[in-house]
Amino acid sequence: MNKLIFTLSILSNFIIIYALSKKTINVIFLFAILAFSGQWLSLLLNTNETFFFSYAEFIVVLYFIAKYHSHNTLGYKLLAFFPLSCLLSLSNVSDGISAVKSIFYITMLLGGTSFFIFFKEKIREITFQHYYDKIVLLWTLLGVFYKVSNTIAYDTPFLLMRSGSSLWASNHQALIILILVPLVKNRIIKSISILFILFHLSRGIYLTLFLYTLLELLIYKNGQIIKGIIKLSLAISISVSIIFFINPNIVEKSFNILSVRLTLGGAGSNYIENEVKRQDIKTNTVIAGVIKDDRFVLAEKSVELLKESNYMGVGAGNFRKNLPSVDFPPVYSNAHNMYLTILSENGVIALFSFAAIMIYFLSLAFLYNRKVFIALCLFSFYGLFSGQIYEEGTEISFIDYYFLILLFAIVESSRRLKRETIST
Repeated sequence: MNKLIFTLSILSNFIIIYALSKKTINVIFLFAILAFSGQWLSLLLNTNETFFFSYAEFIVVLYFIAKYHSHNTLGYKLLAFFPLSCLLSLSNVSDGISAVKSIFYITMLLGGTSFFIFFKEKIREITFQHYYDKIVLLWTLLGVFYKVSNTIAYDTPFLLMRSGSSLWASNHQALIILILVPLVKNRIIKSISILFILFHLSRGIYLTLFLYTLLELLIYKNGQIIKGIIKLSLAISISVSIIFFINPNIVEKSFNILSVRLTLGGAGSNYIENEVKRQDIKTNTVIAGVIKDDRFVLAEKSVELLKESNYMGVGAGNFRKNLPSVDFPPVYSNAHNMYLTILSENGVIALFSFAAIMIYFLSLAFLYNRKVFIALCLFSFYGLFSGQIYEEGTEISFIDYYFLILLFAIVESSRRLKRETIST
């Protein structure tokens, strides 16, 4: 497996650099392989600290900063102010490695301003060539690939394996699909993608999908979404029935695993992977599991970290490292909440600046592009369950932020197009 990752990481660097030299919009597809780009050197050095060695990300970001380095809209200024406000948290970083890590993440976030301009210039090409459909299909296929590989590794039924995505974390991969699904035109691709993320066994995903359905009904007020839900439900029922018919023993195992996953949350993932072959998994009620969820404790610890840092944060990417200082083991790389993660790592000003970005583009989307409005609502809501802008770990998950930037660019372009139409 390490040889495969080594080969993929080397190959990804050549592909990224080649795509940049061609100055093609297809670079948007390369976000899926950025997570591999730095792993070849970390494998050679036998370390998990990939953030320092992921130089391909720096090449991508520096290229776009050099080419699209300035703009004069309010949206651009807000996008620039957010990562700059995160710099204040560096005053609480005590060692060089943590400082490098923080600067890396802040640089990646700052690169979003240049991607914003790049996407705006290419938005018509992206739209007319159905890039939203292609992106969603790509991430779904990659997710299926990793789900299958993990299924084999853990000897677990495919539908019950939660882990698996091109970012090595199902929540990030599912989020990218979720926020672009409202823009997908091909109904088959949309159905397949939704069907896939339904098997992530994530409570946050299920709640966000429910919100998506509700927003579609409230905004568009037609029966298409209901018909789609009925067809999707039938497809799921038939698929599951066939699987259960082939292997009746999977019924009990499925119930146990799903119950553990829904009750224990993130802890349930590790429990399932380690104990999946056991037939005596003890189940609890979902309500009891939710009450015991670590998210509530993490919320308290996030606030404690914020206070310890004089409300300026402990540094981007340093949540896990600082958990022992508030009497909690370093087992989580974020607060399982985007807003609390930003608050505890980057401080009050950073959270306010990010909130300003979201409010600004949400208001514009409501006026000029309702599909993007739905997508931004899904992103904002899912942020209550996952720290998805970036996450300190083996994956480089700031890619989620770049897809959020794409939505912002669509909104700005929609406003410009409407103004041009009115003026003519």
